[in-house]
Amino acid sequence: SFVATVDISYNTFINVVDTIINNPREDVKDFFIEVGKSLGYKEFALAHTWIQQYNVGENHRVHIHSVYPNDYSFVYYIDCGDTSAHTVFYNFGYPYIDHGSHKVKPAKGRCVLFPGAMPHEAQSNTDNTRLVVSGNVSFS
Repeated sequence: SFVATVDISYNTFINVVDTIINNPREDVKDFFIEVGKSLGYKEFALAHTWIQQYNVGENHRVHIHSVYPNDYSFVYYIDCGDTSAHTVFYNFGYPYIDHGSHKVKPAKGRCVLFPGAMPHEAQSNTDNTRLVVSGNVSFS
């Protein structure tokens, strides 16, 4: 399975949200462009963005975002603790075809980009500091 990550510097909450939603940071933008080029695409556009705060015991069950091959999704970790819930990625076809999974440990400033059709979830959270900006990116 394909999951790309990059660690970028931490900003204040307001700056990160403004940057991601209204004017993506150059390093995030460059990351999206680099991954897109490696996949044969020339451009990308942010399709949707949202913010998620996880409290103790909260999770986000297994889901996908899109079935189109040029649609990707991302998770940008704004705040998290050492015990914040992992994001778990499953192989395409899960749960009918299960060949394993890949866990990503949250880290402030980390951005994870993955195919929108890849099943994934946020496991049950064990602290009150997991805050992410997520979204969908369309490549062309």
